[in-house]
Amino acid sequence: MLGRVMPLLLLTGTVAVAASEGKETVAKVQNAVRTILQRSEIQDTAKLLRGEAEMGNRIPRPGQADDLANFLRETKTAFGGRDVTLDYWQHPLVLEQEGREVLVLLSLGANGARDQCAKDNEMSPDGDDVCESIQVPRTAGQ
Repeated sequence: MLGRVMPLLLLTGTVAVAASEGKETVAKVQNAVRTILQRSEIQDTAKLLRGEAEMGNRIPRPGQADDLANFLRETKTAFGGRDVTLDYWQHPLVLEQEGREVLVLLSLGANGARDQCAKDNEMSPDGDDVCESIQVPRTAGQ
């Protein structure tokens, strides 16, 4: 329950901070909220991909943006009618090959560039990507 209420509390706090701290602080708070929301969405999508792979169903191929976008449109819906192919900063989601049987689903974060993955909702200029590893059998219909 707290996980669902926390974004609202953070957004409400944003209004108070905006009045006293300025735009830069507001942007930091908004990015922190977006990171929390994006992490949850990435984790849900990674579970879906993992499940499809385990059942032997075809999953999107890493590096094929159109494959991933089509898969997301067919299998997911986003709150408020958002485009499920985009992250909370309006960048396309990315699927990369990390190892022989590991894929990484990621959001490029606030800066829109591929860099290090943020750890535990903490962002830095060189690490704002939101990532989730997906173990897939080599035989998954990639």
